[in-house]
Amino acid sequence: MLNFWSEIQLSNQCSSILVKKQEFTTKNLFVMRMSEKFKIEAADEIFRRRSLSYVEERFYPITKILDFAAIRNRKVFFGVDSNLMRNLCSGLIILFLLFIVKDLSAQDWKFGLQAGVVNSGVTTKTSNFPDELDKSDFEGDRIWAWQVNGVVTRTLSENFRLSAEPGYIRKGFTIDHLHNVDDFKLDYITLPILADVKIWGPLRVQIGPELSYRTGIDYGDEEGNLVIDWDDEFENWELSGLVGLSYDFNTALSLGLRYNHSVMKTTQFTLGDEMGQPNIDIDYYNQYASAVVRYNFGL
Repeated sequence: MLNFWSEIQLSNQCSSILVKKQEFTTKNLFVMRMSEKFKIEAADEIFRRRSLSYVEERFYPITKILDFAAIRNRKVFFGVDSNLMRNLCSGLIILFLLFIVKDLSAQDWKFGLQAGVVNSGVTTKTSNFPDELDKSDFEGDRIWAWQVNGVVTRTLSENFRLSAEPGYIRKGFTIDHLHNVDDFKLDYITLPILADVKIWGPLRVQIGPELSYRTGIDYGDEEGNLVIDWDDEFENWELSGLVGLSYDFNTALSLGLRYNHSVMKTTQFTLGDEMGQPNIDIDYYNQYASAVVRYNFGL
């Protein structure tokens, strides 16, 4: 843990303010409010590690609010127990495997591969977000990534089939602030279980849940340097909903567009007042759009 005194001098409008002594970890970010009327002249000392191996000193420019600080909250409460998610995931996998082995010799099974490009970001949710703040200041920018999946499809009728798509996907977002650009790239093992319905000719719609487990996080600055280990700050399990539209060129090849949004928090930030007192919790949720190509081998 770290202790620091920080003195902020606001020129022309107010006298010096002594900021309350706080305890933070090196993973916490101290975000100072920038405004047109006031200018921050100096901050004597910020986030000094006792080992002196790293000093985190960066300010996130956030507009439209005066003297507002935001603090990265390390103590995150996600509302869904990891053991519950693990049991739910295991149960759904077992049910689907039982469904497979029940009639594996049928001719209406297909196996395939799927790959695609992903445009990923995050959305925020809070019950008391102040009107003076713009949520987009906290959501950051989207990133481009990719995914690859195996596909198991069971055709139940001409118009309806079920599929499971175990695979890998990368999600994430970037935050562009005053001194740097921070990239958060999250790696997941994922299992979408989808209902596939024919709506017209070769057009089909897919809808269903997606269970994901985070296997790692790649965090770096704009030069790609790993500066902080954020692994403990993001939830491991994730449950999301997926909806998609696909076009079947033939029985083997198809092209699809999809949208996915998490129903579980990915992480959480806490906004504080100018004295650093916790004030507002902001929940972050993964969401992404993707374009995928699938090839079915059949039996």
